[in-house]
Amino acid sequence: MNRLALVILAAGESRRFGAAKQLARIDGQPLLERVIDQCQKIRGADLHVALGARRDEIAARIDLTGVEVIHSPRWYEGIGSTIGSAVGGLQNHYEGILLLAGDQPLVGPDQLTPMILRWRQDCDLVCCAQYSGTLGIPTIFPRRLFPRLIALEGGHGAKKLLLEQEGNILTFAIPEAGVDIDRAEDMRALGQIPDV
Repeated sequence: MNRLALVILAAGESRRFGAAKQLARIDGQPLLERVIDQCQKIRGADLHVALGARRDEIAARIDLTGVEVIHSPRWYEGIGSTIGSAVGGLQNHYEGILLLAGDQPLVGPDQLTPMILRWRQDCDLVCCAQYSGTLGIPTIFPRRLFPRLIALEGGHGAKKLLLEQEGNILTFAIPEAGVDIDRAEDMRALGQIPDV
């Protein structure tokens, strides 16, 4: 079976949130731990989480059992640098890498399993989420695109790369991916108190 890595991107500083949003509690559970728990229900993918800012604080306060932690040494440069370093460290071990944001609390196995099953039928395809009128992560990138992902830097993610894949991309309607936590107001919109 073609090996797939699922990488939760959670290395950012959470400037707009004003604290480590990875630790913000949703229904009493830290946001990142909630995302990890959902991803651990998915079969057929090795689970990794990319940490950078406040790495030690986050690791001390959430359960990382069964998760391979990837250190993003240049997290402060932006998401592109985190993606590049994560893919660089995994490229020789996997045929595909599924990137998921650590602040997408409503995405889980119901949304990701169909994407993974379809990718396994043709591991050269890009399989990505479509929501709020755009394409974005979660996305499965095949091995052929690893060099492009590794070359990402700064605050530029993989959106441009996705938009260049016409003819080699399958989109999945995942409206839940449009819910992400960037600010305290986003927590309140989910009926949560934005405490850390």
